[in-house]
Amino acid sequence: MEQIRGENITVLPFRELKKVSDLISFDGPILSHFKDKYGKDVLFYWVDVDDDFNRWLVFQVSESQLYKYLSKNVSLNELVSSPLNDILYSVEIGDKLEYKNITQIFKDDLIDVYKPEGNYFFESDLPVYYSKKIEDYQESFFVETLLDTAMYIKAEPSKKAKSKSMGLVDMLQASEFLFGYGS
Repeated sequence: MEQIRGENITVLPFRELKKVSDLISFDGPILSHFKDKYGKDVLFYWVDVDDDFNRWLVFQVSESQLYKYLSKNVSLNELVSSPLNDILYSVEIGDKLEYKNITQIFKDDLIDVYKPEGNYFFESDLPVYYSKKIEDYQESFFVETLLDTAMYIKAEPSKKAKSKSMGLVDMLQASEFLFGYGS
């Protein structure tokens, strides 16, 4: 296995991990989603193997990051490169699910060979568990994006219309303004 830079620790900082789904598989899981006892989203990303153990990168992501990945808005490389708290954990897992050599790694110290190549986006069939959540997320993501990129305009009625309009702009005035702005 590749040499990694980091600090050895005795246990992962996530409690009572429960598998939600495998997100990428090829002769076994490559990327798996877990939730811990507190509802944190934790990903296991397979990176290396030897005769006795498989090495996984384990890292926490926000729900937003996870759904951006599942919605094909973020690549696997971006996901691995931006874990919450900028920390990943390397863990070697044996056939009997024993955890060994747990290492805390700051994202800037992650070796290049363990970073996903290129811009691989989620391409598998979306597991049923995520379907409704993706729909809800896409709606809130749309609104969030709209608010981030919106142009805000403060329009005031002309002086002659002020007295009777209570500060409102009629459709004709608004359309003239928008037409002029578009031109």
